[in-house]
Amino acid sequence: MTSLLKNDYNAAAHKDCLSTKKIQKISIPKGKIGMEIEDTDDGFFVNKMFDDCKIKKKISVGDQLVKLNNTLLSKLSLEEVQLLFIKNQHSKRTLGIYVNS
Repeated sequence: MTSLLKNDYNAAAHKDCLSTKKIQKISIPKGKIGMEIEDTDDGFFVNKMFDDCKIKKKISVGDQLVKLNNTLLSKLSLEEVQLLFIKNQHSKRTLGIYVNS
């Protein structure tokens, strides 16, 4: 069965409105973080964390990345998300995530 919202441009916003998930905010230090991001139909997810990951005690593989410094990531491409992380790497950042449960 196909959802009527699947091809609707408001589908992503509708899905977010129905979600009861709370965004957890994580403070990220300056510099490279040490994780790999995967772009899926459902959003951006932590795909891999490297040994030198600076936030591995705060985040896990499978957590969904929602915001970076109050910029909603769902409206961006993977390249734009990566660029946003790079552009802000010289300052402290706040990452909003949905925790993988």
